[in-house]
Amino acid sequence: MATSRPTWGESRTRSKAFRRGPEPDLIWTHNRDDRHQDHRLAGDLTWNTWRDHLILEYEIPKWDGDLGQPNFYVPLTSATVQRKVDVLLSTFTTQQAKPWFDEATFAACSGCAASSVARRKAMRRPFHARKLGHSSVTSRVRLFPPYHGGVRSLTAKRYLAATLDSLLNQTIDDFVVLVGDNASTDGTAEIIHAYAARDRRVRHVRHPRTSVRRRIIAACAS
Repeated sequence: MATSRPTWGESRTRSKAFRRGPEPDLIWTHNRDDRHQDHRLAGDLTWNTWRDHLILEYEIPKWDGDLGQPNFYVPLTSATVQRKVDVLLSTFTTQQAKPWFDEATFAACSGCAASSVARRKAMRRPFHARKLGHSSVTSRVRLFPPYHGGVRSLTAKRYLAATLDSLLNQTIDDFVVLVGDNASTDGTAEIIHAYAARDRRVRHVRHPRTSVRRRIIAACAS
């Protein structure tokens, strides 16, 4: 015996009840223009339920194509893309018989997104961002480049390693250390390069005899 589908009113009531749960920082939902009716309903309910939140819509490859024109791209490492593919293939067993449901499809989606933002060597996860209110972005979740901190160094080799060790061992790790090297001649550059090679947060800003402060400001803005 087939069960009846809930009406829009019933779906909305259940969604409103769910709204009284945890307060999310970021919400992912189906694209509201998805050709699959259930996906489309989920997207509509999301926007109807959460009015002051950061919502990013995603697309799912399927028979209809339906990938649209996303406008929000999140960088992914190759390891993250591979883990995503592995989880998809091992979890959604009901889809495994579909001809498009394979590793090549999911990897290609990230590769195509990268070409859309002129970054062919870096994978991207595309989303649709219909509304980006200032409060929803700044007060709930930070999606913009990490914090930048500047360290000025002029022939300060003996202090530099201890300074960098202290910075890199902070309890937060989402930041970038810009080390301004004002043409030092005591091996400072070699120390910076060694740290940068093992920690991507360290960046070398070198310029011959100029204002290190200006160079750091310029690097932060780039």
